[in-house]
Amino acid sequence: MAETHDKKQMKIGELARRSRLSERSLRHYEDLGILKPERSEGGTRTYGERDVALAKLIQSMRNLDIPLEVVAAIAGVRAKHATGAGSSHEVAAKLNELSENLMLMARLAIEIQGEVNGVLSAVNECRGCTNRPSRSGCPTCPMNAVSEASPLADMIWRGESA
Repeated sequence: MAETHDKKQMKIGELARRSRLSERSLRHYEDLGILKPERSEGGTRTYGERDVALAKLIQSMRNLDIPLEVVAAIAGVRAKHATGAGSSHEVAAKLNELSENLMLMARLAIEIQGEVNGVLSAVNECRGCTNRPSRSGCPTCPMNAVSEASPLADMIWRGESA
């Protein structure tokens, strides 16, 4: 049997502390087949450094609103196949779909970041201004011009009381 460099030494509490996830979440990931701890002779779950990294990856994926069902499907797809060829096709398909979704989210995040940065630039020009922060209170306010082109700036200005 091949020797592993990931000694399974920590218990679930230590994994929870190091990954900043709850024991309940870690057990849920195990129930879904995403996290696969070894068991001691007494039945205690044991984890290693790779499990810490995997738990953090799962949490990062969750922070991006990737459903656990998608993560679980990726984690379990290889075991469903008798050959590497069959497995590789399905794994590649699932990873390509995930990659496309991540690219879409990244493009959307960059677009929103551009919007935020544009409005932030206008807001920063208002530092030190003593006028009322409204269209009518400060007719030369940079936010007036920006709000015409930016939905975010418009949202900020919409709440003004004259």
